[in-house]
Amino acid sequence: MQSTEYLVVLEVVGRVRGRERERMYRALRERTPVEVDAAITSLEQAGVVAVKGARVHASPALQLLNDLNLIGI
Repeated sequence: MQSTEYLVVLEVVGRVRGRERERMYRALRERTPVEVDAAITSLEQAGVVAVKGARVHASPALQLLNDLNLIGI
């Protein structure tokens, strides 16, 4: 099974406006909101995502890696 952190990254990478938590909960319905929130917190602390209000965004570093096609999804 893929990690929740991996799935959160897939939800935000390449999105200009980020992703709302509520929409992410629905998209990742096989995970509990608590698991998704824990993944977001872990990724935010690592500098992979940024949280702005109700939205989760890719960090500039993650976005650059995506733009350079260094993320193989």
